[in-house]
Amino acid sequence: MKKKISDLIKKKNKQKIVSLTAYSKNVASILDNHCDIILVGDSLGSVLYNYKSTREVTLNTMIEHSKSVRMGIKKKFNDC
Repeated sequence: MKKKISDLIKKKNKQKIVSLTAYSKNVASILDNHCDIILVGDSLGSVLYNYKSTREVTLNTMIEHSKSVRMGIKKKFNDC
């Protein structure tokens, strides 16, 4: 079932919204059935690349990881 942003808004202050972080297609495909939102954050710098700071993460790195995560998600928002 595809989700709509309006479905998420309806949950606000009524149900918990589950949000988890993924940095790859494989992890995103596992999380897709268990959460409402999948985040891709700059914390991938510390988690995957062992950077001392998230400041070392480039925009291109974020774009590439976001593309990978998007490929693993089947329940996308269809009104974006």
